[in-house]
Amino acid sequence: MYSDKIPSAPDATVSVRVPIDPVIPSLRRDSKRYLERIREVRRKNKGEWLVPVGAFANEIADATAALTLRLVEVSLAFEGKA
Repeated sequence: MYSDKIPSAPDATVSVRVPIDPVIPSLRRDSKRYLERIREVRRKNKGEWLVPVGAFANEIADATAALTLRLVEVSLAFEGKA
């Protein structure tokens, strides 16, 4: 969950977003590195460092489906051969 202001503010925009760089959440305990990484990602992504969860899900949906189907195929191919 991310907000452009304090979430309780009446004009706050609260949304579910995913960091473009998956390393960013792991840096939260080191505020200097956290902010540096966010700045770097923003420079490379037209000022953005977060993507709406819906857009993120759409980006990974096809690859996830393909991976899942391939895993099922491999599982079926090796079923009973162990």
